[in-house]
Amino acid sequence: MIWELFPAVIREVLTLRCMKISRRSHFRLLLMAGLSTISPLVLERPGKALDLLEKAGNADSEAERYLVLKELLAANTLDKEIKAQLEALVSLSDQWINGKEKYATMYAGSGISDAYLCGFFTGRVSPDKWLIEQIDERSPLYPMNAFYQARMLIAEVIERGELSQVPAEKKRYYDRARVLLQIAAQAYPNNELIQIYLGKRMPWNLSIAEVPAAPQWAAHQRTAIMRLRNILIWWVENRQTADGQFGGGWGDDVEMWRKWIPILLAFEDPPIEAGQRKLAEGLFATDRIKNGYSNKITDVEHTAEDTGDSITSMMHISANDSIWQSRALDLIDLMGNKWTGINKRGFLQFKSTYFTAEEIDLSPRKACDSVYHPRAIQPALLLWQRTKNKDIGNLVTAWMDTWVDATMRHAKGKPAGILPSTIHWPDGEPGGLTTTWWKPGNYTSNPLYVWPSAMPMMLDTLLLTWHMTSDDKYLIPLKAMTDHFNKHRDQIGEDEPEGSLEWCVSKMSSFLPMALAKYRFLSNDTSYDDLLIANADGYLTFRITGDKSELVTTMQNQALALSYNEVVFKEEVRWTDRVFRFHRAYLNEYLDEPIPDFDPTFLYQSISGNIGSALYFPITAVRWHTPAKDFAALVVEANNEAFIAELFHFGTEARTLEASFFLLKEGSYSIQITANSQTIDHQNITIGSSAPRLKLTLPPQKVIRLSIQY
Repeated sequence: MIWELFPAVIREVLTLRCMKISRRSHFRLLLMAGLSTISPLVLERPGKALDLLEKAGNADSEAERYLVLKELLAANTLDKEIKAQLEALVSLSDQWINGKEKYATMYAGSGISDAYLCGFFTGRVSPDKWLIEQIDERSPLYPMNAFYQARMLIAEVIERGELSQVPAEKKRYYDRARVLLQIAAQAYPNNELIQIYLGKRMPWNLSIAEVPAAPQWAAHQRTAIMRLRNILIWWVENRQTADGQFGGGWGDDVEMWRKWIPILLAFEDPPIEAGQRKLAEGLFATDRIKNGYSNKITDVEHTAEDTGDSITSMMHISANDSIWQSRALDLIDLMGNKWTGINKRGFLQFKSTYFTAEEIDLSPRKACDSVYHPRAIQPALLLWQRTKNKDIGNLVTAWMDTWVDATMRHAKGKPAGILPSTIHWPDGEPGGLTTTWWKPGNYTSNPLYVWPSAMPMMLDTLLLTWHMTSDDKYLIPLKAMTDHFNKHRDQIGEDEPEGSLEWCVSKMSSFLPMALAKYRFLSNDTSYDDLLIANADGYLTFRITGDKSELVTTMQNQALALSYNEVVFKEEVRWTDRVFRFHRAYLNEYLDEPIPDFDPTFLYQSISGNIGSALYFPITAVRWHTPAKDFAALVVEANNEAFIAELFHFGTEARTLEASFFLLKEGSYSIQITANSQTIDHQNITIGSSAPRLKLTLPPQKVIRLSIQY
């Protein structure tokens, strides 16, 4: 608004602040002043406009806000400048809420920066720059502009590592956002979304009736799973476009399944599977991966997502589909014939961090193999595990020989027995061109490849190679680092020199336990149990000790993680790889009692019996062929000779379902189902070479124990 357009009395109020008025009243006066400049004949109408603006500001949803703002814009009571400002706000709200319906075609296939959920503001907003610059503090629309700006600033930090991982930048963005939120809150005190952003815990609308007979673990698991299912179905129904995208751009959309695994992999739930299938098939219908892998040259962490996430997820839900198996084998062809070579030490390695199906960037800085490279052949690793394909095995074992060699050598200051995060091509030395082996310099934006980087991926690949070959040399990196950890962990200080053995040991607790746990249950080697228990989550502790107390607490935290602020998992999400990050990345920094973080791995483990990561070398015991609602499962024991689980069906009538068991070896088994220590079913079966799929009938609201013994 132009200052001279205000009536003199309002200018006096604003300039001298001779009246003690609230910020809300301040903006009421601004609006009245702006509207009253149109004509003395419409002085009674600013009240209606003000009511509409406040209604928009206090709206319960963005959809309602958009409609009210459009109604206000249609009112012929606005001066020219206010109308132009309001038009900009209506356009912003339109793109915020109507992206799928009106803008998805515009952005389809263009990448993350143009995805319909975030493409309209990404990279255009900062603490120093307004998206709608013409709306300043003199405008009655300023609180609304502040409301949008604050949400965008927070979304940018949640998404961007260059902001979230730099404390000063994160603080600068969040501080500005919270100042703007306070301005919006004073103008719109009934806006619950603003209150959520400022720290209010808003309970979910989805109510789940209590069943007194259910054990605590089952009740909490059911709450977490049913709310997760509610989120996933919402995304499929409200965000997925005709071509399969979810609105964040293909590169982010394909990552979503990693948080879906407690349902997508542990259950057979048709609407969830349909959404994932539509995404994967839609991606392969584009030119983006027409030659079997991404055609966009960037680093492997990003190029490998398209195929790694889409093919792997489909191999889990359509295990026998030859199309997806063939696509996995295409990656092995690319690896063997294009991406790798024999280095100067005589070992097979990837030649670069940057490659596509058509080209490799061999510039010396980028010429690094890395612990992220298993992602490039992730589906093929799963296919090898299932089929023992010799072509895959020969290539992967030769590649893992390279990493075993690099682990045991002391080179460029890297301690012997430490698995590096990168190996340079063609010299085969740890690190890159830099003098710091732990900072290879092969990637400029985020510290993606700085040690330890994606260490779990490489450790799981080494474990898979050991499992498939029975050759203990592939355990050397895991055991060597574990020995270092056990020897030095009690002497570690807070500021160990970067790159030193002690510095490495200080970071090992973040990745060693998960890999060690997988090894422990595959080998029956219990020598690391003290280390595992000291660093284990509730499910691993339960599997080792049988004690449920920590498991129940962890399960309760998973229910709590999805018990507040439903909107931040749905409408407010702007980047699809950050659906579950709002509380952890932003809100918990301002809460006295943080909201627990959502952990899909823990939930998946308890339901399926998998130990460690499910994304690489999964050792999943069971899949339940039933929708993920009103059913809870806790796998108690799972190996190649036994499967034991506790089950609880929350319905009021008997439930019939099927279950597939993946770890049991060939032979004769006894199956017993008991309820309250009373046997309700007993049978003997013979298991052949393929995973058996058994039919089960569960009585309602009873703790069931399913036991399958060799």
